[in-house]
Amino acid sequence: MEELRNSGIILCQEISEEISYIDVRSNLEDHRISHSSRIVQLNEGYYPQTFRVIIFSDGANLEYFSIEIFKILNYEPIDEYAFDEITWTFSIVDVNGIGKFFQSFSKENFVDSPYKINIPNFIKSIVVLEQAEELLPGDELTLRCEVFSMSFPGKYLITSDTSLARYIRFYEKYEPSLRTDTPAVIMVLQSEERLIRDICNFLINLKDLKNNKIELKSVDLLKQELLKRNKSDELLRAYLAFDPLFQTYRRLERKVMECVNLKEVVEPECLIPWQQLKEKLFQNLHMLTMIPTMVDELHNFVRKLNREKYDEEMQEINQLDKNNDFYDLLLNYLYTTRADNFLKFFIQVVECELENDMEYMEDCSENNGEEQTLIVKTKDHIIFTLPFRRDGEALGSKLISASTFFRDMLECTKNDIAEPVTLRECSQVFLQVLRFLQGEQILTKPIKILYDTYEAADKYLMGEMLQHCADLMKPLLSKENFEEVQFIARVHRDKYLKDIVDAFKDQNIRDETGNLESEKDRIDYILGHLFSPELEYFDFYK
Repeated sequence: MEELRNSGIILCQEISEEISYIDVRSNLEDHRISHSSRIVQLNEGYYPQTFRVIIFSDGANLEYFSIEIFKILNYEPIDEYAFDEITWTFSIVDVNGIGKFFQSFSKENFVDSPYKINIPNFIKSIVVLEQAEELLPGDELTLRCEVFSMSFPGKYLITSDTSLARYIRFYEKYEPSLRTDTPAVIMVLQSEERLIRDICNFLINLKDLKNNKIELKSVDLLKQELLKRNKSDELLRAYLAFDPLFQTYRRLERKVMECVNLKEVVEPECLIPWQQLKEKLFQNLHMLTMIPTMVDELHNFVRKLNREKYDEEMQEINQLDKNNDFYDLLLNYLYTTRADNFLKFFIQVVECELENDMEYMEDCSENNGEEQTLIVKTKDHIIFTLPFRRDGEALGSKLISASTFFRDMLECTKNDIAEPVTLRECSQVFLQVLRFLQGEQILTKPIKILYDTYEAADKYLMGEMLQHCADLMKPLLSKENFEEVQFIARVHRDKYLKDIVDAFKDQNIRDETGNLESEKDRIDYILGHLFSPELEYFDFYK
């Protein structure tokens, strides 16, 4: 998030709107629900945003006036992570046009998500009545609304550099828009880190197997572990098929399996000449050495495989004088240099195993000739390749079996699936769908990814997955987020999810007297129908 704030050009705008409140005294004295509203338009940011501000009072409760702010128009953004930092400052205007009783409220607005601020106790009604006494008959009490917005471009607009965009896109994906959560590091970087770790383990296993240093019991455990990888490997292949790390991983995995008398077929895209793969592998790893966890994996690998070389490389670092004024600078330089040396050593070890393995893998493509694939392109330009097989176990086969949406789409194209299918969802959400199809756990943190996965399940007509997502939301409900889930249930007309929220409210959401907050719900309902039909039918897919 901080990276977004420090990148690109920030567009600032400041506007002021005044909301007239007619006949305040009569409404309060007659115990009526009274209200007034104003449209606030922010047009000078990266995306136009429209909000409605409502000030209202419940005549049955004379204590406070309340304010509600919500977004009523939502434009399809180029980058769903573009956002605004909006500060709302409210004041009551006296007869001389001077503001009093200033209060400010701030909240981030992500362009692709709902936005709502509730201020239940903005100002006491008795204070408003005192101000109204200064007015002449027919005058209007005025609420001044001053808005200051800083608009940030989002990752897509920050850079068109593919390598940097790729790094940013996967390292800090899904900054939540509805509440503050730690960003999850998912997708490619996490997958590549796992692949480096697995490749290192495969290389160590191959060395020990060749030198007969693995006990029979350990070999059995290794076999069990390798056999468990089928589903996760297919999931990785869906979006990493042409990643040099994945191709290297699959070829080494095949070699380890052969050493323990297991048979494995390597995908055709992995069968490229070693020199070509080597060049791509080195370029990929050289970029990843900017990430400390990747460097740690290389350090551990060299220490395990060749302790003498590791000690030799680290000797100069260990001998550094910590009292040296340039200690931190020297340490950083030496670590960078050692990372490059360890990377070269890593490539040399991989080369020893794969340099002459093309003959060894000549039969790998025998069973792949008739494989059809569905190509899916997500909103953030990630390509998923989903194969079909007659046994129905491939990802493409599972998808059309579980989703009426995809099945009908393919039937309409008369089995012509050569063209990519472009989705409006981002790669992490579609990956959640594939994880469900593979029987793997759906991610629930940050909670926004679970919301988006639920919406995708509804859009793709995957009823079983939809209910599963609703069940996952149940233990995550809190006083801070139940309104978000209630909103989602209303948008999708989901009685099952609505019942979950209602049960939570019955058990947890009570006012100070111990009664359910039905009066507040009633006011929200009235105001929602009078002033926010767009909010009632918010369309996530428009």
